[in-house]
Amino acid sequence: MLINSIRVENYKRIADKKVKFGNGLNVIIGNNEAGKSTVSSALLDALFLSPTTKTKDVKAIKAWKQERLGLLELELSLEKEHFSLFKDYENGVLKLIDKNGKVLIEDQKKFNQLLKEKTGIGSTGMYINTAHIAQDDVALIKNDADLLDAVQSIAAESNENISLKKIIKNLEGKIKEIEKGRGKLTINKGRLAQLEFDLEKIETEIENKQKAGDDMASKRGELVKLEQRLNKLEPDTKSLSELVKINEDIMKAKEDNVKLNEELDNLERKIDRLKNLPVDGGLEIDINKANKDLLMLLDVKKSSVVFANIKWLLLIGGLVLSLLGLFKSELNLLLLIGIPFIVLGVILFIKQKARTDKANKVLGKWGCATLVEMEQLILRSGNLQQNLSERNGILMGETEDDLEKKRKELYKKINMLEIKYLTPQMLKLELSSKEYYDKVKEIDNNQSEIEKLKSKRIELRTILSNKLDDGANIEDLLEQKSKIESEISYWEGKCDVLKLVLEAMQFSLTRTAENFKNKSSQFIAKNLARLTSGRYSKVKIGKDLSVQVYSEEKQDWVEDIKELSKGTVDQIFFVIRLAFFVMLHKSEYMPLILDDPFTGYDELRLKAVKELLQDLSKDIQILLFTHNPVYRDWGNTIELA
Repeated sequence: MLINSIRVENYKRIADKKVKFGNGLNVIIGNNEAGKSTVSSALLDALFLSPTTKTKDVKAIKAWKQERLGLLELELSLEKEHFSLFKDYENGVLKLIDKNGKVLIEDQKKFNQLLKEKTGIGSTGMYINTAHIAQDDVALIKNDADLLDAVQSIAAESNENISLKKIIKNLEGKIKEIEKGRGKLTINKGRLAQLEFDLEKIETEIENKQKAGDDMASKRGELVKLEQRLNKLEPDTKSLSELVKINEDIMKAKEDNVKLNEELDNLERKIDRLKNLPVDGGLEIDINKANKDLLMLLDVKKSSVVFANIKWLLLIGGLVLSLLGLFKSELNLLLLIGIPFIVLGVILFIKQKARTDKANKVLGKWGCATLVEMEQLILRSGNLQQNLSERNGILMGETEDDLEKKRKELYKKINMLEIKYLTPQMLKLELSSKEYYDKVKEIDNNQSEIEKLKSKRIELRTILSNKLDDGANIEDLLEQKSKIESEISYWEGKCDVLKLVLEAMQFSLTRTAENFKNKSSQFIAKNLARLTSGRYSKVKIGKDLSVQVYSEEKQDWVEDIKELSKGTVDQIFFVIRLAFFVMLHKSEYMPLILDDPFTGYDELRLKAVKELLQDLSKDIQILLFTHNPVYRDWGNTIELA
């Protein structure tokens, strides 16, 4: 069997990577943290970890900072036929696909059976204890008693009285002990039967709890729908409220705009009226006194006309009479009459002059030269006072600057309203009266529904909160179920290993027992001596799982293997595992996966193991993962970035 490539996606520390392999010995080199051990682990899981299992092993492969489980895909060759093995752990999918795209297998157990038929290894335990060797797990075989029993029989058959029949009997006893009572009503149950009984009991309890919780599930569903309705209703209502608020603002803005424009029109009429009311061109005088003086002047004017006529009549008449009286003696009487006339005329002249001087003085007091100017002054002053009175009525205690300031403020307010609320964009949102009242009604209905939903939500949450203990209990039961299923899987796997070993032992016993024994002994002796420079060549494993090696230097068995160096112990178990791996294979070998197991080896040991691996690689695909560049020339080098 050959693994041609592996694609890893969302697996542990690897987001996405594809690695290709060749025949024979492949040296996969990468720096620390490059993902060597992760790829090695992915190869094991790609072969044996079911995507449908619920064990912690599946949770352990989840990629960092990822919620979903990942994918593994192997390109492999089996009996010279090409296949693709695809595993989707998130969706629990397994597919073994041939070169024509036909799906051959969709179940891990069936794939394991195929591997077992072709390679002799069909389980994780068998592979880990033979062909999948990691740096710190070279001696891991000692932790699996069942597999070690098989190794014991092979390593010690020629030197101890441990017969294959006895081993088979022990294996059958262990299998029987584990599987005792399965499918039967019995008190004395084996491990698996007891676990299955416990599982059935817990499943019944879970079912009862789940049936009792159907109503709770319904209420949870109701709560989810309620939350969904609220999540839609609240934003919709908010949007409607915002739209209504915009329309109310627009309506208010329009009303305010009308009022402000009316106020502005009134104000501008006042300002225009004030501009048409002159406040200059006249003196600020006492109109009453001026009118009194005007009446006097008018009287003077009127009397002046009369006096002027009489004055001139008297003067001319008196003068004429006096002249007649002088030239004609008989007319002395005329002289006597004429002289008084003249005197009266002079008196009238003097009085008229006095009145004229007084009138001129009065005119001068008012700054006028003529009576007409006096009349115009009084008229202008009257108009001025009338205008001032009218201005005061308009201003009402304000100034023209106040009115101008108020006008500017009104323009500003009107402009702000138009910019904020009365733009074309805002007016596009304006609703008709019917639309507005429909939206208001919809908001009221929504708010009423929201209140009812919130009240119902509180009720449902209270009910669900009171049942938290029951829910937690179910979770505990589910966890217990998962643990039991994991334990059942473990014991079933253990039984599979035991049965596999039993099958191998029975095969050895009935057909080629002697050849089997000799072959394993020869393999261990040859290769252990090869790795240890001839110091050790014989190994025996006791019933207590102890390992002994024969020391040529000591000429005796080393009973406590701890007396040896770690490097030597690793070499011993490495050879044992290889021996078992070689003996188990059928028509094809599984790939041998080595995850840097030679870190403690010196130069001499490295040379020996290099030769051993190169010999094995003629028949077996070997994948050696390491960070050490010393292995570059061992085989086909693959750089792992």
